[in-house]
Amino acid sequence: MEPKPTVADMMAAYAQDAVDHAKTAAGVTLDYSPDSIKHVEGVLETLYAATPRGLSRIFRRGPTQEDVATMAKMYGGYIGEVVRRTAGGEWVLDTEIAAGETVISLRKGEQRIFPPAKVHKRLANGSEDNVWFYYQVLMKEHWK
Repeated sequence: MEPKPTVADMMAAYAQDAVDHAKTAAGVTLDYSPDSIKHVEGVLETLYAATPRGLSRIFRRGPTQEDVATMAKMYGGYIGEVVRRTAGGEWVLDTEIAAGETVISLRKGEQRIFPPAKVHKRLANGSEDNVWFYYQVLMKEHWK
């Protein structure tokens, strides 16, 4: 019997899905370097711009909530993997933040970040939740 995949295995697989999606959908190569998160921001902007809002939503079908959740896990997994590979941390299922809900977080000591949740916000709110800016602030001020 094969061992059950860990959260780390799952997030690494989502990150690889993001690498594949970025290459296929946007012609972008993601190499797990910090600078590659600039490319992730560009892909997320394209996805955000393609989502109908307001009245246009009536006439044009956008991504389903499931599509958005999958993209958030993929690109959140990728950003988290860049953080983990650059500065450490471990993927965990976190039940302490949202009552009765399990969320995926990257933990280092007492610090926790939630890259899939951040990407979900980026896809919902647009550039005000820029992931490149998020990464820079995180690495400079918080993830030491």
